[in-house]
Amino acid sequence: MPTLHVIEQGAQIGKAGGTLTVRRRGKAMARVPLHRFDHVAVTGNVQITAQAVRLLLDRRVPVSYLSFSGRYLGTLLPPLGRAAPLSSPFFNDNR
Repeated sequence: MPTLHVIEQGAQIGKAGGTLTVRRRGKAMARVPLHRFDHVAVTGNVQITAQAVRLLLDRRVPVSYLSFSGRYLGTLLPPLGRAAPLSSPFFNDNR
């Protein structure tokens, strides 16, 4: 499957149902159904809304971040297995 590359500086990736939307300065640039790609790569000054991140994690789609010059910065990875861990070292489970 292909990778969705978003390189438009100042763009924002959002969620609309089961699709991702790409907007810049409030103007829609693209709507991409999730079944069209299995990876997202964002370059430079591109934002992803929390709702879009949640959708991508739920659908097990990794997101790679690159600098404006294309240098790899890191990847947001969904859980590898079917069952996500129920605890995390980052959260206190003693509520």
